[in-house]
Amino acid sequence: TRGSTIAGRARDVVGDALMKSSKHVCSLRILVMLLFVTMGIYIPILIYKTTSENESESFQREYDDLASKVVNSFDFRMAQQLQAMDSMDITMTSYASAAASA
Repeated sequence: TRGSTIAGRARDVVGDALMKSSKHVCSLRILVMLLFVTMGIYIPILIYKTTSENESESFQREYDDLASKVVNSFDFRMAQQLQAMDSMDITMTSYASAAASA
């Protein structure tokens, strides 16, 4: 009986240790699953925000560049028209002066 009580106690101790170990393993599994779910949510959000900001900055730079080209084109065209008007003014004035003195 003494051997059986020692063996019984040993089984109880081993059983308790396995139960505690099983609880720790279960807790660790739950923690790992929560970690995977959390990372599965936050990583795509982080990637989306990063790429969205980069695309917005790229679009803004390209828009500013093209807008400045359009404005420069209008400025150049306006300068050409003013030069043409100035030339026409000089020609008309010269013609009027020549016609008046003749």
